[in-house]
Amino acid sequence: MDIQLTEEQELLRSSIQRFLREQYDFDERRKIVAAAEGNNTQAVRMMLAAGWPVDVRAGGGTTALHFAAWHGNAEMIREILKHHPPLEIADTNYGSTPLGWALHGSKNSWERHKGDYAAALELLLQAGAKAPELTEQLQASEPALAVLSRHEKGKPGVV
Repeated sequence: MDIQLTEEQELLRSSIQRFLREQYDFDERRKIVAAAEGNNTQAVRMMLAAGWPVDVRAGGGTTALHFAAWHGNAEMIREILKHHPPLEIADTNYGSTPLGWALHGSKNSWERHKGDYAAALELLLQAGAKAPELTEQLQASEPALAVLSRHEKGKPGVV
């Protein structure tokens, strides 16, 4: 899942990110979060390829990864994970990480029937996101709970 960059590519990427941070105001930088909120995988992919910072936070402290997880969009999560986003960053409204958003979205997202929450959770867990303890109070879909159960037993799935 890791993209190995040459020294020159890494220098170019960091220069582009610095430029975007310096030249674009908050509204411009957070467009990547808006694209993820709209479930627009292609836009997120293109912005990341152009050097958009992966850790941009929009209102409520959300990142593109929060919304990719909310939608259960495994393809978008794969793209975002290639750029090493923070996995344990909690939003400021609910205090929840992207993995928490995936769990909640699996049961409550307005388009949950379109998402692949099992794959989304597997990707986040494989990337190092911390799984919550399985309790009766944990609200998530059955497939999402099955992923957590497998992970807790040390048997991660294949994505």
